[in-house]
Amino acid sequence: MCLEHKTPLFLSTARANGWISQNENLNTTFTNSSSENLTARVNLEPFKDLKIELNATRSSSLNKSGIYRYSPNDENADQYGFITQSPMETGNHSISIITWKTAFKRFDKNTYASETFETFRQNRKTVSEILGTTPGNFSEGVDSGGFYDGYGPNAQEVLIPAFIAAYTGKSVNEVGTSQFPSIPLPNWRVTYDGLTKIDKIKKHFKSFTLSHAYRSTYNVGAFTTNQFFKDSLNEGFTGRRDFNDNFRPQKEIQIVTISEQFSPLLLLDMTWTNSLITKIELKRERNLSMSLTNAQLTEMRTNEIVTGLGYRFKDVVPPFAKKFKFKVKSDLNLRADISFRRNQTLIRKVVENLTQPTAGQNVISIKVSADYIINEKLNLRIFYDRIITTPLVSTTFPTSNTNSGISLRFTIAQ
Repeated sequence: MCLEHKTPLFLSTARANGWISQNENLNTTFTNSSSENLTARVNLEPFKDLKIELNATRSSSLNKSGIYRYSPNDENADQYGFITQSPMETGNHSISIITWKTAFKRFDKNTYASETFETFRQNRKTVSEILGTTPGNFSEGVDSGGFYDGYGPNAQEVLIPAFIAAYTGKSVNEVGTSQFPSIPLPNWRVTYDGLTKIDKIKKHFKSFTLSHAYRSTYNVGAFTTNQFFKDSLNEGFTGRRDFNDNFRPQKEIQIVTISEQFSPLLLLDMTWTNSLITKIELKRERNLSMSLTNAQLTEMRTNEIVTGLGYRFKDVVPPFAKKFKFKVKSDLNLRADISFRRNQTLIRKVVENLTQPTAGQNVISIKVSADYIINEKLNLRIFYDRIITTPLVSTTFPTSNTNSGISLRFTIAQ
């Protein structure tokens, strides 16, 4: 089977200048790799003390390979007598998007039913209709489930656009049917530290910072050329079908993912007038992995809250200094952080409309430390860390780990 494969520029040049061997037994594979990276960044300061950073990214890579061999008697040979055999393309694609609209939608705690997932399932019929009614796609009628011939409920070209539309909170008509979005959307980071200009706040705080950051990325895992796809007319379509009677796509994709982080969703970082440091941080994360081989969606959610306290005692003389008559006086830094994190993983079967939890846990972390710099080369630290894990599923058991001790670090100057 011969696939359409555009000859790379360097091969065309080499062929025209006679640089390529005309040995018909030569079967050396050529490769041609290319990549594109786009990064756009804008820093805004609408007014003093408010900083907004916008970031948009897009990256893609493409690797072409094949056997470029001299075969003048072949009917597919070019004017110089060369043919391309076993052409193959592999690559990946990543782009920044916005999935904010569906980030805070909850699912039922008992049945795990999700409004967004149901929208995803319903979107498949809309995508199927758009593709099935596109001129030249040779779809023949609609089945009993409302899907057009060749574009069934688990077809790659149906699942991916339906997935993107549902989890970006848009309609299929807004998103389109492309599996490779091309226009990156901005993610952001916002910081505001002007609250201390308010007299009532300035009275109690030296600094008071609010921060928020959002990042979401759509990724296409490694895709490959479909060896059963043949587009002799170069129209981007073929009537060949797979075992489920769906039209075969030109590029086979195994998995697409959406990775979303609110890191932080909200951060309050405060330094009091008495030098006490306090921190409250909320984090949220969602990872969606859509497998095209079995039409299953893996949804992982993480919510975390972190609280922290810190205080610096200045010019502290340790007890051992008086006993051994050492002249030591330095700052003592105390720090305590407590965090609660909840992880949960769900497997959602698209065709069967079944959801089941496969993993999850509640994690409590306690970290306490005291640092004392004896001199520029010697640092003393006392610490206590404890992590308590409670599983949300019966396949694992509760655990707790404690790590405590005293460390003495000596730095040798070069």
